[in-house]
Amino acid sequence: AQVLWARRTALAQSKSIAVITRKAISYGLGILVVLLLGAALAVNTIDRRQKARRPYVAVVASTKSIDFQIPKEFVQGFKNGERAEKTFYLTRDGSQIDIVDNQEDLGNQDEARIIARRLVADPNCVLVIGNSNSTLTAITLDEFVANKDSPTYILPIATATDIMIKAKTGKHDAVLRMIPDNAAQADAIGQIVSKLAPRSPVAIFVDEENVFYSEGLSRDIASHVRNSGGSVLVEQSIGPSNSLYQALAAWQQPKRPTPQIIVYVGVAHHGFLLIDQLAATGIKTPVVFTDRKSTRLNSSHANI
Repeated sequence: AQVLWARRTALAQSKSIAVITRKAISYGLGILVVLLLGAALAVNTIDRRQKARRPYVAVVASTKSIDFQIPKEFVQGFKNGERAEKTFYLTRDGSQIDIVDNQEDLGNQDEARIIARRLVADPNCVLVIGNSNSTLTAITLDEFVANKDSPTYILPIATATDIMIKAKTGKHDAVLRMIPDNAAQADAIGQIVSKLAPRSPVAIFVDEENVFYSEGLSRDIASHVRNSGGSVLVEQSIGPSNSLYQALAAWQQPKRPTPQIIVYVGVAHHGFLLIDQLAATGIKTPVVFTDRKSTRLNSSHANI
């Protein structure tokens, strides 16, 4: 009996020790897992912080515009180049520069202003490439000029002549335009108008939602027409608040010359509006468009 009791006692103790050992191992493994997870999170956090501290280039444009494709094409081209060639990610000392190409300005003035202020406030933003049009570019440049420590600004799309004057006046010298300004466009368009309707009256309509680009270019075109012996009978905005019909009252007065050619200065959306209104009134006057997208789409939009 004593032997049996001793064996049972020993067996019970061994089981208790085994249970305690298993619990200790489980507890220890749990602590180890927690420590490993903590270490992984710490490394991940450090990596994110290091990445956040890296300098970056911001690409600002609208990829959601239906009728103004240039920003979308520009962003896509930038992404294609990014995939094809990685070396421009590195500076001369071998450090990495991030490319942030999701700055969507929606073609909206308020959105462009918000993005510009955010980029100016971030010391890691060393270069901005954008925006979707001259008006949004001018708004962005206003924010840059208002701050002494603003990033370099490359303009791939904006053509408004006054933009570079704005940059120079605001003493923000780190601005580079990639395409000809409005003066060069006005010269080319003026020559076309002079050939199509030499020394004739002209009507010019400008995009009221892209004023910084349209009004400057329309003035340059009007000057070229007048210098070539022609005249400008109408120079008016077109868009949500203005239409062709407002010009027709003066246009169709008796004994008043009728425009022999129409120039539309702006992007496609309000160009469609002008075409629709011309078609509705039966006017067959030839139209010259300054935007490539307008020219391609309007040719089949209405029988004018």
